[in-house]
Amino acid sequence: MDAPNLIKPKEIEMDGKTYILSKFTAETGREILAVFPLSALPKIGDYKTNKEMALKIYSHIAVPRGPGLAPMPLNMWQLVNQHVDNAITGYKLEKAMIEYNFGFFLEGRVSTFFQDIAQKLPDVATKILMVFWERLSQRNTTPSNNLETTSQ
Repeated sequence: MDAPNLIKPKEIEMDGKTYILSKFTAETGREILAVFPLSALPKIGDYKTNKEMALKIYSHIAVPRGPGLAPMPLNMWQLVNQHVDNAITGYKLEKAMIEYNFGFFLEGRVSTFFQDIAQKLPDVATKILMVFWERLSQRNTTPSNNLETTSQ
C-alpha cells in the first residue's frame, strides 16, 4: 500500500471505490489550511486558487492499481476525473482529507469550518472598513483655506 509520496497512507472506501489518503507535509498542510478555506468563500474567494489547492489535496489521494503496483496519486485533473465519479464524491474526498490531516486541529468541526469562517468574516471586514472610514473622515475634517483663497 505504500508509495514513495504517500505519508501514513490510510485506505478508505467511498461510493463503491477504494481511495488511499495521505498526510500532508508540514509546508503543504500549512498552505492548504491558510488558502483553501478562504479561496472557497462566495464573492470573496478566488475559484482559480481554490481549484489549485483542491488539486494539491487530490495529489495526496491515490488509487490502488493492483498487486505489485504502487498506488497512483491523483495529481492531475484528468486522473481525478477518471477516478472520482462526480462532484459530491469529490467533495467527500476533500472533506475526508481535511479531517484526516487537520481533524485534531478543527476538533471534529470540518462540516462547520467554512460556515465559521463565513460568519466571522463580516465582523473582520467591518472592523477593517471602520478603520479606513475613520482615517478618511479625519482627512475630510481638516481645515482647508485653499478653497477660500482661490475663490477670491
